[in-house]
Amino acid sequence: EKVLAEMINDNDIENALDYARLKQIVPTRAGLTPHGIENIEKAFSTEKEFLKFKAEIKGTPIDEVETYEESMARITAKMEEEGRESEYEKAAKELAATKAKIAELEKKKAEEAILTPPQQKILEKEVDKLSDSEIATLEQHYGVDNYSLTFLKKVREDAIKYINDGAEAVDKAVRSIISKIAAAILSVAIVFNPNYMSDASAVVLPQVVTQVVQAEVPTEAKGMSESGKKAYATLYPALKQELQKNNKYFTVVDKPTSKVYVFNPDGSLMIQSTVLLGKAFGDTYVGKTDFNGNRITPAGLFKPKAEKGSATYDGKTVYTLENVKEDWNAVFMHTVYLKESDAKDRLQALETGEGTRLSYGCINGPTGLMEKIDNESMNESHMFIVPDNQAATDDYIANRVSNEDLTRETVKPVTKKVPAPRAKTMTEQEMFGREEELALAPRKTQAEINRDRQQARKAAATSKDKGIFFGNFTGEMSESDKKAMRQEIREEKIIQKGVISRKISTIVKKIASVGGDIETQK
Repeated sequence: EKVLAEMINDNDIENALDYARLKQIVPTRAGLTPHGIENIEKAFSTEKEFLKFKAEIKGTPIDEVETYEESMARITAKMEEEGRESEYEKAAKELAATKAKIAELEKKKAEEAILTPPQQKILEKEVDKLSDSEIATLEQHYGVDNYSLTFLKKVREDAIKYINDGAEAVDKAVRSIISKIAAAILSVAIVFNPNYMSDASAVVLPQVVTQVVQAEVPTEAKGMSESGKKAYATLYPALKQELQKNNKYFTVVDKPTSKVYVFNPDGSLMIQSTVLLGKAFGDTYVGKTDFNGNRITPAGLFKPKAEKGSATYDGKTVYTLENVKEDWNAVFMHTVYLKESDAKDRLQALETGEGTRLSYGCINGPTGLMEKIDNESMNESHMFIVPDNQAATDDYIANRVSNEDLTRETVKPVTKKVPAPRAKTMTEQEMFGREEELALAPRKTQAEINRDRQQARKAAATSKDKGIFFGNFTGEMSESDKKAMRQEIREEKIIQKGVISRKISTIVKKIASVGGDIETQK
């Protein structure tokens, strides 16, 4: 190879050819062999001379030698002559078309992702209503701060999913929060004015709605507070299967009525009784019950444990709650404690149901109640204690409260999808005749209208200041007067449009509230 290279470099082409044939060396463009020694093309003035040299070594006819460019030109000319398109050109066109389509889709997506000022305004308003913990939950879920547009866009996307596809379409971590925002969006009749949230096809009243399955409260337990009934109706369907499988009670301690309701695994009432509750009002366990203000019966859904009581409780069974985080239990329910100076008051309160807030925070049950309760069925069962602050009942049912004091349970309600209610048919009289409910001006009788007109004419006739346009509708008005008149008319129209718009919005909200679909609202 070195000898051949020297011959070529010395331009001794004839001997180089003989030597290459003898040694069967076929040079490549990168060197003498695939391994290469040096670029022998430099020994030739053109690429074609090199190719001819290579062809002579291989015994190829010289007239068949052509460069890459010549080959491509010949092939292209032949394909054009035959009306064919190269695979490369086809691929290039397909690629260009695909890129154009992608660009179009990305542009459309970017346009849809734009948050218009009205959207931003209403979403910010609803986010501001959320608690700090709810906002923190959304920030953690979306991975962005709440003051960014990306945050609001993600909230919007989930709200639209909730409205169109139902609660299950939204991640359960943020479902309860998004439900509030979605409800607010619907309540202001955004469905009628979709530009607030998205395209008209994106925000419409859902064809199906997700409902929480509600159990019917047994007739014998109708004395419960409304919050107690809500807790039973919502929680029992979610716990039913587990209760029946393990033969456990479901208990509702109704603080507003100072009663306890113990239900069998099948949901029927086993026993109800008046009980004593913590002297102080509140729903969070504090401890240090030497202070009257700390004697609170905690609220929420708990899993009580049955344990043998100490001598303080005469060795009788007591029920405890736990704090998993700090690994301790606290007694919270036992037979009425009669070792205090107010023992007589406690017994009387259990008999009459009056003045029952006497305990140190524990639920004190009468002997008859505690003996009727089966310890195995109560142990590791489920007990909901209705909060004193009944406005927070939903938060305690869903466990959206602090668990620093005691460990509460979180139960997912049972839901079902049902068809959205159809709009009620409203006659014009029904729609416009309910002035108080729709906040419209009361209708006047024809006599009242005539009287008002007469008074207006009389006032106009006696008025000293008749205005710059009174009796002056001629071509002699100055330009400034004409301009003022036009402005006055414009302002009057704006006021009239505002009144009409508010009336329409009120009616549409009413239609939306009874399930009217988008066509009915239009």
